[in-house]
Amino acid sequence: METKRILVAEDRICSKCGDPKLLTEEYFYITGSGVLSKECIECRRKRNNKFRIANKDRYKAEGIAKRAAEKLQAEKTADKQKAADNEWLNKQLDEADRQLHYGPRRAKAFLGGRKNSAPLGVAVKIGRRIKKYEKMINQKRFEYEQAEGMVR
Repeated sequence: METKRILVAEDRICSKCGDPKLLTEEYFYITGSGVLSKECIECRRKRNNKFRIANKDRYKAEGIAKRAAEKLQAEKTADKQKAADNEWLNKQLDEADRQLHYGPRRAKAFLGGRKNSAPLGVAVKIGRRIKKYEKMINQKRFEYEQAEGMVR
C-alpha cells in the first residue's frame, strides 16, 4: 500500500495526478522561463508517450524526410569537397608542370651558355628538384586516378 505524503512548504501538487512531490528538479521539469513546471515528470512522460503513439505515422514520415534531406546534404557536401579536391590537385599539378617545364631551362643555363654563370652544385640541386617534381606529378596523378576508380 502506497502512503500519501503530508504536504510540506517545499512540496508541490502535480496538476495531473494530484500527488504531492518535493519541489525539486528530480520530480518537476524546469520550464523555459526557469520555473519548475506544474506537471510532474512521470505525468509528462506518460502524456508524451501517448502523443507519440497516437502520432506514430507522423513521426515515421518526418524521420524518412529528415534522413532523405541529410543524405542529400551529405551528397552536396561530398560533391563540393570533391570539386575542391580536384581544384587543389589541378593547381598542384599545374605548379609541378610549371616547375618541371622551367626547371630544365634553368639547369641548362647553369650548365652551359654563360661561363661561370653558377656553380655546379646549384645545377645538381635543380636536377634533383626536377626529379622530385616528376615524382610528385606521377604520385598525384596516381592518387587522382585511384580516387576516381580508374586504377585498381
